Amino acid sequence: MNASLDRKPWLQDCPLYVQDVVMSYTNSNITIGILRIPVDLQEGQHAHESYEFLFPLSEMIYNKVEKNIICAEKNKVFPFNPWQYHGPGKFMPGVNFSSIMIEKAWMNELCHAIFRKTDVVFENANYYLDRNIYPLIRYFIKEIKARQPGYELALQSISTQLVLYILRGIKHNMLDITERNDKSGRTEINRVTDFLQEEYRKGISLDELSRIANLSPYHLIRVFKKQTGKTPVEYLIDIKIENAKRMILEGKNITEVCYLSGFNNQSYFSSVFKRKVSMTPSQYREQLFN
Repeated sequence: MNASLDRKPWLQDCPLYVQDVVMSYTNSNITIGILRIPVDLQEGQHAHESYEFLFPLSEMIYNKVEKNIICAEKNKVFPFNPWQYHGPGKFMPGVNFSSIMIEKAWMNELCHAIFRKTDVVFENANYYLDRNIYPLIRYFIKEIKARQPGYELALQSISTQLVLYILRGIKHNMLDITERNDKSGRTEINRVTDFLQEEYRKGISLDELSRIANLSPYHLIRVFKKQTGKTPVEYLIDIKIENAKRMILEGKNITEVCYLSGFNNQSYFSSVFKRKVSMTPSQYREQLFN
């Protein structure tokens, strides 16, 4: 990943008079552009392949998106989609703003990981975002300026967090997918719980459960907890402990119970059992048979 303090990646489609007053901070996925001074914006539109999120620091009353004039409100966020024509619909003097550009490929990668879909489309409107996004923006800029060891890893992490805040705070077409998955996930979750009941002795991964449910790991955890009150891991542990209690009642020794209930470490088994039952397996056996 390359990171730089560079004006070209973000500004190549912008008017020259804007390029002259903007500083941009760039890695391979995201560019943050900040005006050094307010600028008089001339009427005109442009489009680009990246997603853009406009942060007006003053009212932009003649913000034009395709054929519509929609005021970009101060201290909110206004999204533009790839190749969507936008810009001043009329002359706007003394405007100040910042902007985040997100590469389409990077947005698609994260959307696929979260929603199992790509090509997110944001609704053109004004939004308040979680205030925690602003320290992240400052941290992004600080990392690029300082270039300390590991800064590229830091930028990767910050970039991911920025996109998550945007996806959570701005209305888009993927939210409809999420809602449908939440409503229609009962059959999928039943398949997962049946599988866990049958295969609890084996090593089971979240990816395996995701394939069974045909949901992304993110949505599997979300829908599973909504319907069962537990995460898949918590649900699996409870199955193991209930089977361990049954086998102890049947008279099996503790070592045998440990491995037959799907644990591969006796110390861990004893710790989990005590956390769930408020006593060790040996104490549980003693209570049962005394």
